[in-house]
Amino acid sequence: MTPTCSTWRRLSPLLTLCALLACQRQAPTPPSLPALAAASAPAGVPAMQAATPAASTAPASAAVSWVDPEAPGPTPATGALDDTPQALLHEALAAWRADRPLLAILPNDKPKDPQDITVALKPVLVAAIGDDQRILVLTGEPADDEGQPAASHIDQGVVLTYGFRRRDGRWWRTGQPPTRTWTGFEGQAGTIRTIELAPRHPALVIENGSCWQGYCGGWLTLLGLDVDHVTPLADSLPMNSESSGATEGCGQFLEARPADAASVPKGLDPQNCFDIASQWHLEPSPDGDGSDFVIAFTGREIVADAKTHALSMHDVDETLVLRRHGDKLEPASGHDPTHSF
Repeated sequence: MTPTCSTWRRLSPLLTLCALLACQRQAPTPPSLPALAAASAPAGVPAMQAATPAASTAPASAAVSWVDPEAPGPTPATGALDDTPQALLHEALAAWRADRPLLAILPNDKPKDPQDITVALKPVLVAAIGDDQRILVLTGEPADDEGQPAASHIDQGVVLTYGFRRRDGRWWRTGQPPTRTWTGFEGQAGTIRTIELAPRHPALVIENGSCWQGYCGGWLTLLGLDVDHVTPLADSLPMNSESSGATEGCGQFLEARPADAASVPKGLDPQNCFDIASQWHLEPSPDGDGSDFVIAFTGREIVADAKTHALSMHDVDETLVLRRHGDKLEPASGHDPTHSF
């Protein structure tokens, strides 16, 4: 289920440096949110209620819709007729229009480098909790004030979730503000799907990856979903790592037959030569309470003998079992053999 590192394109050091230098930018200040919401709302739909920013310098554009994701939703609320992503999105953010980008300005949640970032939002999926509760999942990527992509290599995407309850045949947004999770690369949060760790306890799986100067890695974030909040069960679990693009001769050596690996070529060592991938699945927990999250790692790497320091090739075959304890997934057995870089 986890994509291998070879699926991500390598960036040359020069291109990566250019992306890093370009990533520092200031998000534009949006025009008055109530004015834009009123201008972009369909006929007969109440405009979103939101506080007017202290200053406004960006010109209003009829080609986009600006929203405040933290606002309580349309007033008066009418409830969504069905639980499709489009219907729930319009109930959550009345300014949404299918024919134009939906823009918002969000904090990047980085304590050491706080910034406000303009993102273009779109619905991804709806997760069900029983018959009468739903969670709408949105993603956002950095954009300019016209909704065009504006992400550098290291920019993350954002994942927002809104809760809904069914009452009197309609779907109503809960009073809780949306949860916000930044993850991924190049403005993309990654691939997103839902699983069920226990009955009526869905979780959101977010997988992404990137390369840096020939070193590639993949990571997985797991969010427990509830109609009123989201619980980070696992944050950026390393799922694969690979270095053949960074070290000359590494890929050829690791692909050789074990009998050919008696002598490690000069220049290869445990820090610069490895190729480890993984697949994950769910298994019933032995305590009968939901499912374990199981990750099977396979691959090859160069290792050094603890006593003689002699180098050799090692076949990786490791299984990590993660089990939920409270609000976290914790190792029940095994370990993660991937390499950091």
